[in-house]
Amino acid sequence: MSFFLFSPLSRSVYDGQEHGSFMGKLDGRIRNHDRDIEKMCNHHFQGFVDSITELLKVRGEAQKLKSQVTETNQRLQDDGKGV
Repeated sequence: MSFFLFSPLSRSVYDGQEHGSFMGKLDGRIRNHDRDIEKMCNHHFQGFVDSITELLKVRGEAQKLKSQVTETNQRLQDDGKGV
């Protein structure tokens, strides 16, 4: 159905002198949408980078904690041998 509605519109644009005007307006809308998409991607990309940075910090802290637990376990095992 929408094709049939669009067809007379597209024919009138191409048949008349509005082709250049139509293409100019279309290009303008495309540029606006491209800018909006770029802004949205930049916003979400920064959030992604922040999340990765936080995960790297957590990984470092988890490795330290694992090392401390391993050392504590080893000391307890060594101290328990004498009992």
